[in-house]
Amino acid sequence: MDSSELFSKSKLQYANAVMRFDYVWLRDHCRSASCYNSKTHQRSLDTASVDLCIKPKTIRLYESTLFFTWPDGHVTRYDLDWLVKNSYEVQKLKVIQPRILWNAKLYQQAQVPSVDFQSFLETNDELKKFLQNLLLYGIAFVENVPPTQEHTEKLAERISLIRETIYGRMWYFTSDFSRGDTAYTKLALDRHTDTTYFQEPCG
Repeated sequence: MDSSELFSKSKLQYANAVMRFDYVWLRDHCRSASCYNSKTHQRSLDTASVDLCIKPKTIRLYESTLFFTWPDGHVTRYDLDWLVKNSYEVQKLKVIQPRILWNAKLYQQAQVPSVDFQSFLETNDELKKFLQNLLLYGIAFVENVPPTQEHTEKLAERISLIRETIYGRMWYFTSDFSRGDTAYTKLALDRHTDTTYFQEPCG
């Protein structure tokens, strides 16, 4: 097959896939020894040095490898299967984690089981079950958690890291009207978002 038929205007047709690549991306992802450290999997090429309007002088196909010769004479080679694997279009076709927009009725009908706190801490199967439900429904429950800050912290660390805030890692929250904030009272709080002025607001 002629390379001009295979690759034109940064559109690649191969393995029943139509893919589009920017020439800047192709130059930046060059895996030659001078551009990429194969031991550390880090770029050696300074991305900022790549001309945003760069175009190859020539494109040549040999067997299943594409060769790009750039204006400065540098040659980049790509295996076609590697390009397929790393293309945006093919990535989009991969299975995406399903989501269910639930309400009380749907969630009850699904009969999603809660996980036991001790099992949640000790077995990966229970952790996996919890995370699957969390990803699917956006909500999951752990039962029999002792009502202490220490146990809550253990549970949170099992799922992810705990971010430091102006309040610390973990803190007790009690009704205290002397703080002059309705959040510290027993009054109901309607839907709201906290700490929107933070770089990483509360979830």
